[in-house]
Amino acid sequence: MATPARKSNKSVSKKKLKTKYDQVRKNMVNTQLLTNQIMDEKLIASFKSVPKEIFVGEEQRSICYMDRPLELLDTNRFVLEPMVMAKMLQMADVKKTDVVLSIAGGTGYSAALLSPFCLHVYIMEDQMSLVEHGKKALAALEVDNVTYQMGHIEKGLPKLAPFDVILIEGNVAEVPQSLLDQLAEKGRLVAVEGDASLSRLVKYKKHGDAVTSHVLMETVTPEISAFSALRERFEF
Repeated sequence: MATPARKSNKSVSKKKLKTKYDQVRKNMVNTQLLTNQIMDEKLIASFKSVPKEIFVGEEQRSICYMDRPLELLDTNRFVLEPMVMAKMLQMADVKKTDVVLSIAGGTGYSAALLSPFCLHVYIMEDQMSLVEHGKKALAALEVDNVTYQMGHIEKGLPKLAPFDVILIEGNVAEVPQSLLDQLAEKGRLVAVEGDASLSRLVKYKKHGDAVTSHVLMETVTPEISAFSALRERFEF
């Protein structure tokens, strides 16, 4: 188990907001998740209850449950399509005692999904507009075990490492070793690796000094620009 400063999740309260998209959300779960081997009951319950529409711009609310990545607030940062996000979170196998680092976590939708069944989520972001929107959305749901950190997202959050789970919420050419080094023993890192035309959803797990990897599926996911710049520096 990771050992950063922790906050008890006993007081976590996810307020249920009724919106006109409740039925659309249920349809998304039935047609995109349950038909694609998403079987974790607590995760399904979160997808049914968390209103994704408050984590996107108002003009995007009517399309936010479609089966595609969605750009967040004109930032060239995307929230993953529902099935890919659900696969990522299910692969992470998050537990009540886990501290999670969400890299490029945007407006906090994935953190809200995880908040009922983990100890704490740190969202690493570099865009203030996403942080401001995310804080308001999380506050509306009365989620109190999620914290934003601003900085270079490609570097992770070494000052609070190790983490039980690290999620990279977008496509990267390759997961940097510096992020794998921030995993706790038996920690899991889940990311989309590859390029914009073809990438793979991959789970890494730390065992002592070794890290194993497992590819779950192929997908097409938008790149995270900060990691693209990192790749270009290495190639040069």
